[in-house]
Amino acid sequence: MLLVHETESGQIKTQNFMKKIVMSPLLAGAALTFMLCAFSSALGQSSIDQVVIVLDASGSMKQNMPGSSQNKMDAAKEALIEVLGNIPQSTHVGLVVFSAADISDPWVFPLGQRDDSTLLPAIRSIQ
Repeated sequence: MLLVHETESGQIKTQNFMKKIVMSPLLAGAALTFMLCAFSSALGQSSIDQVVIVLDASGSMKQNMPGSSQNKMDAAKEALIEVLGNIPQSTHVGLVVFSAADISDPWVFPLGQRDDSTLLPAIRSIQ
């Protein structure tokens, strides 16, 4: 999982969050494909962090984690909820799922103001 952001001076910075939430390399590649964070700022205004999370919801996520009775999807959802606990409440968040199945609307939670009373149940309901 990678955080990408622009500093006030216009520099692009990246930070690897998998070192902080490592559950397995598989989780990094399959479950939480990437996390993109862009800092938008304007002169004289405070910036609002915007995060779009893309989650693998394909059939392979039903398989158990190596050496565990927990499936990959449950592990991914737990890790995602943990990561969200470390992101400021002011951050705008969006959640997209992808799968081989035909999904009519991949946006589980549209990018916008974070509302954990809606976001967390939406994450838990992903199959």
